[in-house]
Amino acid sequence: MKKILKYKNALILFSVVLITLLAFYMQSLYKSLVKFEANDIDNYITTIINNLKEKEYINKYLKDEKITNNFEKNVSKLDAFIKVFNDDNIKYIKVDNNVYELSTNKNRLATLTLKENKEETVLGLLTYTPLDIESITFDQGIYNLQINANSTYKVYVNSILLDNNYVKEVKEYPELNRPNIKELTPKIYCYEIKNLLKKPEIKIVTSNGETLSLGIKDNILEAKEPSKYESYDEAKTHIKNNFNPLELAKNWSLYLTADLNGRNGFYTLQPNLLKGTDLYTRARNWSINYDINFTSPHTLSDNPFTDITMNNFKFYSDDFFTVDIRLKKNMILSNGKNKSDELNETFYFKYIDNNYKLIDMKSIEE
Repeated sequence: MKKILKYKNALILFSVVLITLLAFYMQSLYKSLVKFEANDIDNYITTIINNLKEKEYINKYLKDEKITNNFEKNVSKLDAFIKVFNDDNIKYIKVDNNVYELSTNKNRLATLTLKENKEETVLGLLTYTPLDIESITFDQGIYNLQINANSTYKVYVNSILLDNNYVKEVKEYPELNRPNIKELTPKIYCYEIKNLLKKPEIKIVTSNGETLSLGIKDNILEAKEPSKYESYDEAKTHIKNNFNPLELAKNWSLYLTADLNGRNGFYTLQPNLLKGTDLYTRARNWSINYDINFTSPHTLSDNPFTDITMNNFKFYSDDFFTVDIRLKKNMILSNGKNKSDELNETFYFKYIDNNYKLIDMKSIEE
């Protein structure tokens, strides 16, 4: 009996020791695996990003200072970064060996540099490199913005009117990039605003006083699109002096066949032409060109203009617009035959000296 009792006691003791060793092993295995997982680069940086939501942690790398610039006054840089780390979806991207950029959307927030320590092996199987933070360098600001706006618009950032000092680049409207009228057309101003700590309030006022409501996409605000109207009835409230482009288009068509009065029609057109433009020179030269005397003898039909359309009004400012005009001019030649001339042009108008000037024309088939 004593031998059996001793055997049982030894077995119990062995079991206790074995269980204790097994528990110790499992605990060691768990800690090793946790440490291994923690040093996985994705997990490690995600943990840092989450920690940066806390003031005590972020304050290790960023001093609390008040920032004043042209658009903000006495803004806490520390509080601003804490807010963006808590409110926004923070992403990271590798830019160099052990160097990562932390950003939200298109705004870079900080540069994280990591340090690799000596490799370690877990349970003789898993090898990993323990990581440490070498530095976190925060950017000067959080929000960077580009505003592409019509040059005739007023652009306000936090109630501050932007001047030309903020214009990074001046671009042409592709459809207005005509070599003969560049000095007369509105442009696109590309404003650049950098290093704001809070999301800015943007206000854009058009040349006719309308305030635009526009969204920001990928840090870019587009405020350059012209106001568009399909018909004259829609557009005429934006045209001064009850001017009707169709009447001028008809006169231009008549002028080309010597059917206008006044120096072969030039004096009739002249009030709506701008001296110094190629179109003015072209019209004047036609009026004194000998060839005008060789236009085919004709009379206008009882219904001289048919197939008329006037649409696609585009207002780039309160004094500049374009419109597409199509019409057919019907004539009867001296031999009794019918003849038609077609006009299909984009007309470019600029309001100068209380009158609309036709500064250019472009064939729609071009």
